[in-house]
Amino acid sequence: MDFSIFYQDATTVIPSSKINLLNESPLTKSLSFAEMAKRQELGMFTTRENRRAATIINKAIDQSSNILNGVVLAQNSVLEKKMTLQDVFAEYAGFAIGVSFVIIFVLLLLIYSLLVSRKKQMEALKEAQNANAANIAKTTFLNHMSHDIRTPMNAIVGFTELAMKRKPDKEVENCLKKIRQSSEYLMTLINDVLDISRIESGKLEYKPVPVDLGEMVNTVLSIARGYMENRDLHFYVSREELKNPYVMADELRIREVLLNIISNAVKFTKDGGSISFVAENDPGNDEQHMIVRYRISDTGIGMSEEFQNRIFDEFSQETDGARTSYKGTGLGMAIAKQYVDLMGGKIEVSSRQGIGSTFTVEIPLLIAEQVRTEANEKLRKDMDLHGLHVLLAEDNDLNAEIAIALLEEKGMAVTRAADGKSALIQFCNTTPGTFDLILMDIMMPEMNGYETTKAIRNLPDRPDGKEIPIIAMTANAFAEDVQAALNAGMDDHVAKPVDMSILISAIIKYIKR
Repeated sequence: MDFSIFYQDATTVIPSSKINLLNESPLTKSLSFAEMAKRQELGMFTTRENRRAATIINKAIDQSSNILNGVVLAQNSVLEKKMTLQDVFAEYAGFAIGVSFVIIFVLLLLIYSLLVSRKKQMEALKEAQNANAANIAKTTFLNHMSHDIRTPMNAIVGFTELAMKRKPDKEVENCLKKIRQSSEYLMTLINDVLDISRIESGKLEYKPVPVDLGEMVNTVLSIARGYMENRDLHFYVSREELKNPYVMADELRIREVLLNIISNAVKFTKDGGSISFVAENDPGNDEQHMIVRYRISDTGIGMSEEFQNRIFDEFSQETDGARTSYKGTGLGMAIAKQYVDLMGGKIEVSSRQGIGSTFTVEIPLLIAEQVRTEANEKLRKDMDLHGLHVLLAEDNDLNAEIAIALLEEKGMAVTRAADGKSALIQFCNTTPGTFDLILMDIMMPEMNGYETTKAIRNLPDRPDGKEIPIIAMTANAFAEDVQAALNAGMDDHVAKPVDMSILISAIIKYIKR
C-alpha cells in the first residue's frame, strides 16, 4: 500500500515499504525523514488530475531515495564507528613507515651536510693558518733582506757621494754618476717590492701623528730638487698659505706618494721640459678637519686614455718596451694609490699623449695642536751647522766612516760609539751639553738602538738625556720601524742608504742653537 502525502496542493507518493515510523532505530528514522523531506520538494502533481504522471514521478523519487539512503548510511557508519589507536596504526601503517623513512633520510642528509661543512671549515682554517704563517715568514725574510741589502747599499751610495765631492775628472765623474743612478734605481726596486709585499699581506696601518705640513713639503721639495740634479728641467712651485699647518697625518706615506709622482714626472719629462708642484688647502667637513691638495704636472710624454684606466694597477706600464726605455717596476703608482686610499683620500690623473700629465692628490686631515713652532723658520734659513757636536752610534765600520765624512764636511764634529752600550757610557761620561745630537743605529750588539735610547731618556742624574735630539739612522726602514723608534723615545727616523738632504733637514728641525 502506498502513502499519499499532501503538502500545499501537491501530492507525494511514498511506497509503504520505504517508511516505518514505528521503528525506533535512529538509522531508520533518519532514512525515513530524509526520504520524506526529499519528496516534499518534488510534490508538484496531484493524483486526481494525472495519476500516470504521479506514477512516473514516484519511480524517479524511488531512485533518488536509494541514493539518499546510501549517503545517510555512510554518514551513520562514520559517526557510529569508533576507531582505536590500534585501528589507526593498522589502517595507516604503510603511510607511517614511509614518513619515517623520509624523516630518517632528511636527518641523514642534514648530518652529512654538517660533517662536510665542518670539514670544509677545518680545511679553510688550516689553509688560512698556513697562509698566515707563510706571510709571517715572508715578512720576516723581507725585513731581514731589507736590512742586509740596505747596509752595503748605504756604503755604495755614501762612498759615491764622497767621491763626487772630490771633484774628479769628467770620465770618473761620469762613472760615479752612473753608479749613483744605478744605486738609486736598485733602492727604488727594493722599496717597491717591500711596499707591495706589505700591502698584499695586509700589514698596512694608518697611524697619524702630529705633523707640520710646511716642514713636510720642504723635505719633499728638497728631495725633488735632488731628483732633478744634472737635468735641464724647470721646476715651478706654488704653495698656498696654510691656515692650519699642524695636522695629524702619516708623514712618511704622504711624502712617499708625492715623491713617487715627482720621480715619475722627472723620469718621463725630457730635458728642456717643466714640472710644477702646487700645494693648496681647503676647509674640511667640520672645523676639526681640513683637506690638503697637491697637484703635480709635467710636460712629459703623457699617457693614452686606455693606460690612464689602469695606471694604478700593479706592474702597469704603457707599453712592453717601457721597462727598457724607462727604468721602473710599474709599482710606484699602485703603491701611491694604496697609501692614499688608506688615508681616506683620492688620487686622480689627467693626461694627453705628447703633452703631459697632471696628478692630483687630496687627503683629509685632522687639525692638530701647534708643534715645533720655530721649525719652519729654521728650515727656511741656510743654517750653519759648524761646531755641532754629534754622538754617532754605529757598529758598521763602513757606514760609520761614511757618516763621519759627510757630517764633518758640513762642519760638524763627530764622536763614534761602536755599539749601544758604548754610546750610553760615552754620553754618561761627558758633561751635560757636550753633545747637541745623537744619531742612533738600531741593530747593534750589546744594546740595540731602542734600548740605548730608553736608557738615555731615563737617566736620573742627567736631565739633558730627556731633551737631547735622538734621530734613528738605520736600515730598518718600514713604517712600523719608524713607529718603534718614536715609541722608544727617538725624535725622528732616517732610513739607509742615507740621503743627506733628508738627514740635514731632520737635524735642523731638532737642534737648539
